[in-house]
Amino acid sequence: MMSLVEIIADCFMLASYVALPVYVLYLAFRLWKHRSLRRRDILIGSIVTVCTIFVRYEMEEPIEPLPNSIPVEQVASLPEKEIVRVILTQELEYYKSKRLLTSKKIFDYRIHDINYPFGKAELAKEYPGCYDVSLSVKTFEFGWIPGSGTRDGLWIRKGISYGLKKSGDRYLLEQVGSP
Repeated sequence: MMSLVEIIADCFMLASYVALPVYVLYLAFRLWKHRSLRRRDILIGSIVTVCTIFVRYEMEEPIEPLPNSIPVEQVASLPEKEIVRVILTQELEYYKSKRLLTSKKIFDYRIHDINYPFGKAELAKEYPGCYDVSLSVKTFEFGWIPGSGTRDGLWIRKGISYGLKKSGDRYLLEQVGSP
């Protein structure tokens, strides 16, 4: 399900793809027919162009993989709990650095607790280490629905279960549910 911000951003994107070419055609027609343009037409054209460029820039997703993994050699001396903290911090920094109108943008975050592995029989085969993480994110984005968590203004505090597994020469951290 799309969030409200994504729906509004998509509407702006669609409008920018339609409004700018239509307005350029209108200006070309006016120039051809009357051999002049009014200041108002030039001002509106400039505003539409600047808004279109801004919306298109903000909507573009940077092409980079989700940072939910780390090379084994970088964290070889750390215990599993700290590896989870390093990867989770890396992932939350990724969401913090995203552009304004992109999915799951956050402004700040706090990692409260990373609890030691818990045992769930169905996950034990795929994820040797599972961790309950308590964190808060500051966002206006509806992609961070509190679920079983709580919302306080822009802050959402929630618990998420993560599974840590070694995949080749990398540690991979994946969300496996709520505690």
